[in-house]
Amino acid sequence: MTDDDLEARTTDFMHALAASDADVANISADRTEQGMRVTFDLLDPDDANLVCDVAEEHGFEQDGDSRERFESVS
Repeated sequence: MTDDDLEARTTDFMHALAASDADVANISADRTEQGMRVTFDLLDPDDANLVCDVAEEHGFEQDGDSRERFESVS
């Protein structure tokens, strides 16, 4: 996957997360050695499953135990 593809997929995920019904704030992305990491504040813990669904649709998976951090998956 090229850097442009990864950045586009990351941007799509961030926009989809913001547009979803999940109560999230402060969405940001950082480059990692493996790809990209998207972080955010999950304001309603009941929305965790919705966030996971949106992440999976865009090729991201939960990073560690945090429900507020997702890594790109190649």
